[in-house]
Parts: sequence; C-alpha cells; structure tokens
Amino acid sequence: MGKVVWGDRPRVNFILKKPNEDEGRKTFQILKRVVKSGQKPTHEKFTNERLKAINSSLVAGVQSENACLFQVREVISDLMKIERRKLPAIVHNEENHRILQMYWDKEYSIRDLTAPEAAYDRLKRAISAVGSLSLYSASREALQKAVNLKYKDNRQRDIVAAINQLLSFIGRGIELNRRAEVVEDVFYLTPEEFQKAQRFVEDPMDRLLQKVAFHSGLRTGENFALNPESAAGAQFFSQYQIDRWLTKRHTKRKTSKRRRIYILPGGEDAFRQWSAIPQKVKNAMRLRRHADILKEACRKAFPEREDKHIVFHDLRHSYAIYLVSRGVNLTQVAQCLNNSYAVCERYYSGFVLKDETVDSIARIIGNS
Repeated sequence: MGKVVWGDRPRVNFILKKPNEDEGRKTFQILKRVVKSGQKPTHEKFTNERLKAINSSLVAGVQSENACLFQVREVISDLMKIERRKLPAIVHNEENHRILQMYWDKEYSIRDLTAPEAAYDRLKRAISAVGSLSLYSASREALQKAVNLKYKDNRQRDIVAAINQLLSFIGRGIELNRRAEVVEDVFYLTPEEFQKAQRFVEDPMDRLLQKVAFHSGLRTGENFALNPESAAGAQFFSQYQIDRWLTKRHTKRKTSKRRRIYILPGGEDAFRQWSAIPQKVKNAMRLRRHADILKEACRKAFPEREDKHIVFHDLRHSYAIYLVSRGVNLTQVAQCLNNSYAVCERYYSGFVLKDETVDSIARIIGNS
C-alpha cells in the first residue's frame, strides 16, 4: 500500500468581490489568495470564460445581480474542487494503478476516442472502488463486496464492467456480477401539456430554449452548441455540445461527425431563432438551473400531478415518446436521439402502440 506524503503545500482561497459603484466596479471579481509557509499572502485577479459570460449577462441586463451572484459562487465552488484535485492522490494500491496504466497503454492509447479523458476516468473509478484490495490476489467475493458497498445504483454495472476488463487483461479467470439494471420511471409532457407549462415560464429566452429542446430531443449541452450553421435551409444538424464548464466538445457516442436531426412540427422557427442567438448570450444562459426553472413552471401548471413536474432532460423523453406513440420504430428514434437501440428499448418500448392496440382503439372510437 503506497505511503502518502502531503508535503508543505500552500493554502489557496478565492475571494468574491461584488459590483461596487463607489469603487468604479460594475462587474463581479474573483481574487485568488495564496498563503505560503513563512510568507505574506498574495492576491491575484482571476478570470475565466464562465466569469466573463456571467459579467457580460449582468452588463447587458440579461440576468439580475442576484442571479449572477449565485452563479459566481458556483464558479468559486468549482475552482476550489479543482484546487483540491491538485493535492497528492491517495494511492490505495500501487499494483492496481500499474495494471490500469499497462492496460491503457496497450488497449486504449491506440484507439481514436472522442473523449479519452472520460474513458480513463472510468477505469480510475473502478480502481478506486476496490480500495486497497489487489486485483492480482484478492478473492472474487472480496472484490464484489467492495464494489457493491461503494455503488448501490446503476453505476455499479459500469464499474463492474471496467473491473472485469482489467481482470481479464491480467489473466484472472474470474468475473464480478453486475446488478440487475433498475429502469427508472420516464416522465414526459404531451404537446398540449408542454404548451400549458410554457405559460408559467417568465423569461422568453427560457421559453425559447425549452421549445427547442422539446421539438428536437437534443441534450442540454447540445442545445447550447447550436449555431447558424445548424439550420441549413430545411435541414437541421447537431455536432457539438457545451458542458457546464463552457467547454465545447463533440456530442456523445463514438462518431464525431455532424448528424441530421428531426424537428417536430411547429419547432422549426424556434430552432432557427435559437441557433442565431450570439454564443456569448447562450453561454450566460448555460449557467442557469434549467431543471429547476422548468420544474417550477410544471408545478404551477399541474399542481395535482407530480408525475408532470418534469425537469429539463425530460423534454428529451417527451420528444421520444411523441415519436413512438405515432408509430415511429425504435431504431429510428434511436437515430434521432443519437442513442443506442438498447437504451431506447429500455425506456420507450412500453409506449409503442402495437397493431392490435391500434385496431382495438379504432373499433372503440368507431362504435362510439
């Protein structure tokens, strides 16, 4: 088991300075305070793209000072997390880390991965899950127990898959068991319910974003990466996403190519309008809590229906269920969502209308 030596490291903190007209400061500032052993503290003005976007939205009047203050505090929280990651990592078992590095160098480094850092982080989480247990010598039962204690939800399946990869790589003839997957309930709105909920969304920019998400099925980050090139005549495309760190990267799945998307009827104009909005404005909106904004509107629209109190990601489910309930097969839905068929089957197969169901409904309606 590796010994951890923390060393004489400097203490780092971040100071928030609010806009102050008396001091001639109209925007938020962040000062990075560093205290080294035996020395006086130093203060350095800090900025990044997220802070610039927040200040731009404040100056332009897009967001209130209180809304910006909340977001700046989130920036500082994330900065502190980054500083903590710089501290020496606790090495539970150096052998396991060597296995990971050998496996990565042989199997993964030669692959053309869209997000290699995500793949490497997955293997690191798997190593961390078994703690001080050695992949070379620990029993299958001990490894299984460690993972099950660490992960009690669907994440256990992915972690076990990663550990089994490493066990196979070193030639151990054992495999850990993955828990049965728990399929969560799918929440969604029909077009009529969505229109009703939109009446309770105060900000027109939020309404526009929600309309694009409902009619396109795009993920949150994919919506914010849309640009004028995304709407080419009568065709619509998606290729990138912008994460909460305002980093632009390719969308999920293995391919990084631009893909065509299908817009539900009535959403084309909203898609074009949203795509034409300057990226700085969209970046400022990216920092909002869109799940809470939509959920609050749904609470007001459907006070007695908790199943209709959806979050922003559920607009993606709404898009998919709209398609399957109108006879679109799951293979085509998977292509529209940029998902695998297995994922769509797991979530949406219960919403597919079978031929006999359609015939039965037609007879009932005809008789009535």
